[in-house]
Amino acid sequence: MSKEEMLKELSDAVISCKKDAVIAAVEKARSEGIPPAEIIEKGLAAGMNEVGILFERGKLFLPHVMMAAGAMEAGVNLLEADLPKDSVSKKLGVIVNGTV
Repeated sequence: MSKEEMLKELSDAVISCKKDAVIAAVEKARSEGIPPAEIIEKGLAAGMNEVGILFERGKLFLPHVMMAAGAMEAGVNLLEADLPKDSVSKKLGVIVNGTV
């Protein structure tokens, strides 16, 4: 299976809201040597982006979005130990948002 196919499998697993499928796909991608950051960005996050688009179009509802987020979180939790510690803890700044 190619790298692109594995990343597509990760994305599809998030879109289907199946936590077990996400965990299996993450383990498979890790065993093939795909970097954790790439698994998150091009696999899991790509799936959540598609979920967001489907939600905006009215094809998915909030419970589906929450289940997809839970599935993605399970995948990210598996990868946390493999991520470099120094890149995660650096604070870039503060954002202030307000409305009138």
